[in-house]
Amino acid sequence: MKNIYVTYRITDADIIKNLLEKKGFKVIIKGESVRAQSGKPIEILIDDKNDEEKAKKIISDYIDKDISYIDSSKSSSKSKFWGGLILGLILGFIIFLAFDSLSKANQKKLATSWDTNYDGKKDAWAVYSKGKMIKMLYDQDFDGKVDRWAYFENDLRVREEFDLNGDDRIDHWVYFESSYEISKSEYDLDYDGKVEYQEYFKNGERDKFTRDNDRDGHIDEWGNVENGSVTEIKWSFNNDEIIDKKTLYKNGRKIKEFYDRDRDGNFDEEITLDEFERIIRSEKI
Repeated sequence: MKNIYVTYRITDADIIKNLLEKKGFKVIIKGESVRAQSGKPIEILIDDKNDEEKAKKIISDYIDKDISYIDSSKSSSKSKFWGGLILGLILGFIIFLAFDSLSKANQKKLATSWDTNYDGKKDAWAVYSKGKMIKMLYDQDFDGKVDRWAYFENDLRVREEFDLNGDDRIDHWVYFESSYEISKSEYDLDYDGKVEYQEYFKNGERDKFTRDNDRDGHIDEWGNVENGSVTEIKWSFNNDEIIDKKTLYKNGRKIKEFYDRDRDGNFDEEITLDEFERIIRSEKI
């Protein structure tokens, strides 16, 4: 007598056992405590080849599928391996679906739109991905059109974009070092799609700025800022490395101007101004 394992996954193990026992077979269900689970093999004690085929036909007729058998003396460990692997994959897939459904359910609970001025119309919207906010959209002037976009990475604000004149084109960009500390701000001053003015920040305060005055794509003005006030501005009239003019400021007013008239890289004229920014002295240097 030899043991034969059914490799087909059978859910109605008890029914199969009863069918076989009525035909005179001795049947043992492997893993009695969990025999109702699919994938548990039925161990059948077979006398000869004819009985093996008979048992196969009984099971095949019941489940309407072909059944393959493996001799337990050669492959019982292999059957157990594949049975366990299949069951593991099924359980893993079920767990994945559960977490995915939970994530989607939680995402649905997150607020996605607001009426910030209580006029009955939505004017702020949130976009989420995998439960995290990745974008906020705003209608700042409440005209029914989005004019501000905020972008997030790992729950931190990294960039904001604005349409300042309502022409459906971005003309102001703000970049953040943290969610609330600005690192750089850019402006399209003439709304032509190109940046002409840039501000740079240090510890959240404006530190310097640049400008493209002739809109040719090259920076020709550089400024420094301290405690919120401009302290120095330099210009290059030919868009090169030579500084043609430099102006110094104190308490928000001009106090000195320097010029490089011959463009040799050295200032050759210094102008001093009074508290009304009137020239009180000009001298060659």
